[in-house]
Amino acid sequence: EQDLASDAFALAAINGLVVVDIEETRKLSHVPFTLKPSPFSRALFAEAVEVQTDFNALLQALRVDPNFILNVLQETTQNDPFTAKLVDIYRVYFLESRKQALSMGVLRSDYMVSQSGRRPTLRQVEINTIASSFGFLSERVCRAHRMLALKFPQLRIQLEDMPQNRFMEAIPSAFARALVLYEYKCNIRTQLSKEVFDDERQLKAELARQKSSTLVLFVVQPDERNIADQRFLEFELLSRYGIRSVRKTLAAIGEENQDRSDSILRANEEEVAISYFRAGYTPDDYPNESCWLGRELIESSRSIKCPDIATHLLGTKKVQQYLAKDGVVEKYIFDDEAVRRIRATFATQYGLGVHDDDRELGIAAAKASPELFVLKPQREGGGNNIYGADVRASLTEMSTDALSAYILQERFFPPSMRTTFLRSGAVVESDIESELGIYGVLLGNDDEVFINEQAGFLLRSKVAKSNETGIAAGFGVIDSIVLK
Repeated sequence: EQDLASDAFALAAINGLVVVDIEETRKLSHVPFTLKPSPFSRALFAEAVEVQTDFNALLQALRVDPNFILNVLQETTQNDPFTAKLVDIYRVYFLESRKQALSMGVLRSDYMVSQSGRRPTLRQVEINTIASSFGFLSERVCRAHRMLALKFPQLRIQLEDMPQNRFMEAIPSAFARALVLYEYKCNIRTQLSKEVFDDERQLKAELARQKSSTLVLFVVQPDERNIADQRFLEFELLSRYGIRSVRKTLAAIGEENQDRSDSILRANEEEVAISYFRAGYTPDDYPNESCWLGRELIESSRSIKCPDIATHLLGTKKVQQYLAKDGVVEKYIFDDEAVRRIRATFATQYGLGVHDDDRELGIAAAKASPELFVLKPQREGGGNNIYGADVRASLTEMSTDALSAYILQERFFPPSMRTTFLRSGAVVESDIESELGIYGVLLGNDDEVFINEQAGFLLRSKVAKSNETGIAAGFGVIDSIVLK
């Protein structure tokens, strides 16, 4: 095991499995990750991969419905100032004065395996529509595990049972196609050949022909620790396609002198084609008005947003809870098999707004058995959910208005297994539980979808006694999959 850990540590270094140290900002530390892949049901993995393009299509259909977001989030906005501010931006810059019909999404749908029924089933924890992270790091952990499986045959892992992770193949290609499309829509103004989207060689030739000077803007948090996950995407865009990037915080964008008369977003006086959010999903990202101004400047521009404000809001827990209601998905997806696949992943959920008809039923059930539920606010980033006895206390003590900003979701109890992982240079052995994330990429406008693809996966595992799986929040480790 010591040789395995030593090789894993070396593979972490040479594969970029690093983050900025939490205490010394000029020092890098390896990300926590398992020493070998964890077993995962082949059938359930296939289900998760197959349904991702269905979820992509559902989000696209919801995005172009002008009433859906306002109606679903109406009560939430009355008691959640952060969501209310985002909805205000949506109303002004998306519904009333949108400058760019094209929208891009790097999405991730997260699942746990539920054992509450007669057989294990896949249950959706949430769908991430903004700043869906760890795609690069996940692919590199998969690569490291494949190397370890080759070197240590005693692990008894067959490479053919380890699914290929195509995140760094799919996502840079999607950005390149989006940039080409931006040039055609905004600057060239002629029809784009479909072959450019379907053939990598033609895509590169088109980029070379355009000689575009536009940028991809990475919207980042100040003092970002997860640099490798972002930087390798930047470098891949440059090395594979010649696409340049720039990194700026929301505050820096807001403080720049922006000329809104032509709707062009500029960074360092250069035109931005794509604004890619790796920040902006938490109230902590908006400590002052300059940050909010930065968000408004992006949303009011003609740059392609990844995601735009509508897609961002579709990732709220309230939307997820509402979609599980009878008949909602069927209004937007007309393929019966796609509806079945989507609905098969839904957990039991209850709205807590005063107008939710299942509110009292959910509160009664959660008070009676709080260990079976999770209380979720409209927040991303880990560490926000309420579990166990605190669920009953919160339902008892919080006001009716305050509760309306939350939803109740059934709690999952996935299978646990024994494994070993590296954290802060130390070898740790523990029982773990896993959460599977499937990435999707979406590019389209109100009338047409140009890209709808599944784009890799992430397996996060946590110590079995922990409630959260967030890696950035310090709860989980990155894992990979061996199919069983």
